[in-house]
Amino acid sequence: MKEYFKLQIRRFARELHALGINPIAGTMGAIAAFLFLSAVVFQKTAYPVAFYACLSVLSVSSLSGKGKNDFLKITFLRKKYQKIRLIENLLLVFPFAVFLLTKGHRVAAGITVVLAMALSLYHMKRGVLFTIPTPFSARPYEFLTGFRKTIGLIAGLYILSGIGIAYQNFNLGVFSLFGLFLLCTGFYSGRDPIFYVWIHAESPVQFLRKKLFTGIRYSFFGFEFFF
Repeated sequence: MKEYFKLQIRRFARELHALGINPIAGTMGAIAAFLFLSAVVFQKTAYPVAFYACLSVLSVSSLSGKGKNDFLKITFLRKKYQKIRLIENLLLVFPFAVFLLTKGHRVAAGITVVLAMALSLYHMKRGVLFTIPTPFSARPYEFLTGFRKTIGLIAGLYILSGIGIAYQNFNLGVFSLFGLFLLCTGFYSGRDPIFYVWIHAESPVQFLRKKLFTGIRYSFFGFEFFF
């Protein structure tokens, strides 16, 4: 079980390295972003405690996917599988609970922990049966797949942008735009399959130039929804 969590840490570090980000700096940046967004939620929403608790439960529910849990069931015995699910859920809900405690909402913090523990006993038995529509065509697959994988983050950025507009918070609006741009650049973090590169009868310069202009075009296409 310890090896599983060590592997997850190594995977996270390698993904940051692949993006050109120092793991320690990336972790500190993620913590700072979490604290900043948490503070924004409590300052700019009508019912911050309920909204924040819902966010924590939604984040934990993302660990109940069918593919991941089927893999864990095959790899580990039932008791270890349940322990892993419980520890993962508690680790993910921990920062939410701590922030609620710092705000003096002990009951809400306790509820989020209890719900996280309860969700460790649940996993999706069936996969997603519908296809999420996207504003992008199938040819630049990076944006097509990236949009569907990060639709929750994209929705969150648009919500933050709406809050910034409603409360005339220019800095929050700029942060949302910058976050969307970083998210779009992340769609190109993975390597193209060799076959995908091979089927394009173009020189390396033409191929990369085409990908660059496609990325710029669709990134600004996403920005248009902010205005």
